[in-house]
Amino acid sequence: MFDLASRFWSKVDKSSAEIKSPHVTSPCWEWTAGTDGRYGRFACNGETRAHRVAWTLAHGTVPDGLCVLHRCDNPPCVRVEHLFLGTDLDNSQDKEQKGRAGHVSGAEHPARLHPERLARGDKNGSRVHPERLPRGAKQWRAKLTEQTVREIRTKYATGQHLQADLAVAYGVEQTVISKVVLRRSWKHVA
Repeated sequence: MFDLASRFWSKVDKSSAEIKSPHVTSPCWEWTAGTDGRYGRFACNGETRAHRVAWTLAHGTVPDGLCVLHRCDNPPCVRVEHLFLGTDLDNSQDKEQKGRAGHVSGAEHPARLHPERLARGDKNGSRVHPERLPRGAKQWRAKLTEQTVREIRTKYATGQHLQADLAVAYGVEQTVISKVVLRRSWKHVA
């Protein structure tokens, strides 16, 4: 019967002589079994990523809060010499230094390359499909309902209630009441 290490290393191709990155001097050992799309997958003592299992087999448990990073920038690689520990910040800085950060800025940003594709003015989604905008009580932060808005407007119109008193009664700020009675908000309620 295979022990854990034998089972793990049986799923690794160590035969490559190709060095895949300028950041290492030895060839990668590629994971040949299942992946999550990028990284090898292998379940072992709570770890599921193959490169983390390789580190665990060689050095013991990965300390809490640390990541196992690749010097070779090759996600399926499990060669322990290509792996090192680091924080999330170390991982971000490593990606940035190696040109893998994934964000584009300045003149290369798509918004600068193709400004005609931006949804501005009449092309904006709120103008193209106004029916999709949540209004009134459908708004996730709404504290009032259409019925309470009608009540507020009716009470205020009598002249017997101040905005501050209505705000206390309905559990909102005075500015909310002001916008309701001036029809700057809840415009769709008659």
